[in-house]
Amino acid sequence: MNLFKTKTSLSFYSDWNKHFKTLVYAGVDWTINPNVANPKGRYSNIGYYGGGESKLDNLEYALGTTLVIPLNDDSCKKYYYKSITINIRLWHIIV
Repeated sequence: MNLFKTKTSLSFYSDWNKHFKTLVYAGVDWTINPNVANPKGRYSNIGYYGGGESKLDNLEYALGTTLVIPLNDDSCKKYYYKSITINIRLWHIIV
């Protein structure tokens, strides 16, 4: 699948103190070739499914924030939130 994308984003990182850091960002992904070929497959003796092509949305908008809590010099704990909007649909990712 040749799904080429380009991304533009702005981010702000702040090191509040040695125990608390944050990152906030906003960005736009642009899909250069939104037409994707669907694979054709066989699901039974009766016929085939798939084939043809699908068109993806060109633009994806993303907002996100990350909270970083350093535990020691070698490790840290991260809490991550991302909101993605494609066309009118909205997804939330929390890790």
